[in-house]
Amino acid sequence: MTSCIMRASPHTSPQETLAQVIAFFRSCGVSLRAVGIGSFGPVDPDPRSPTFGYITSTPKLGWRNTDFVGAIRRALNVPVAFDTDVNAAALCVGCGATRSFTIPSARGLAAAA
Repeated sequence: MTSCIMRASPHTSPQETLAQVIAFFRSCGVSLRAVGIGSFGPVDPDPRSPTFGYITSTPKLGWRNTDFVGAIRRALNVPVAFDTDVNAAALCVGCGATRSFTIPSARGLAAAA
């Protein structure tokens, strides 16, 4: 199993944080088949919704209406599952992920592959 660690760093904007997450996955040296994301909320986890994958009406003003899934999907070209950070661990176990990555941050982001 490949070990990959992302160092926590201050996050000033969604664009900066997403760029760091994307760079992390690209530098890990593993071939991703899919990504599962657990994020602080509120989020839209409904794949049928036009705002699927968005962080919606969060009190974190800079993150309101951020297209989290779209940014990851476009950059990594893999399917993306999305839910709240509270549900992320259960999703990871339930999907049979062979590798998991936790990206510790004050923003509550986690991912599994």
